[in-house]
Amino acid sequence: MKRSFEASHDDRPESSFKTAELGVTCREPPCMNVYLPIELYQCHIEQYHDNRCVECGKNLVTESFLRLHLEEMHNPFNSGNGVRYSCFEDQCDEKFCSHQERISHAVKCHQYPENFHFDIVQNGQPFN
Repeated sequence: MKRSFEASHDDRPESSFKTAELGVTCREPPCMNVYLPIELYQCHIEQYHDNRCVECGKNLVTESFLRLHLEEMHNPFNSGNGVRYSCFEDQCDEKFCSHQERISHAVKCHQYPENFHFDIVQNGQPFN
């Protein structure tokens, strides 16, 4: 579920963020008192708070990466059963026996850049 500034103001505790002169202080983890201009608030929420794993708290940037993360990292039925890695692309049904095979497929078939953060499913996106 995507949030907007208006919606999030009504459904969050008052201490979750503080409106200041044309800006917001985000008090949600991992931010904890990060100040940003009000016009960047929506983008900030989408990038750092909308697709956060409830199991480990990692940020996955998109709903698709969050689904892959939950399946590969937290699904108890995958544990020890030779996890099968799915393609990063939702419309592609390819599965792989190794993370390296998935990377090769993404670069070769979907033109992912070689410097793409391929470990995002396991590690989440670093908070900047």
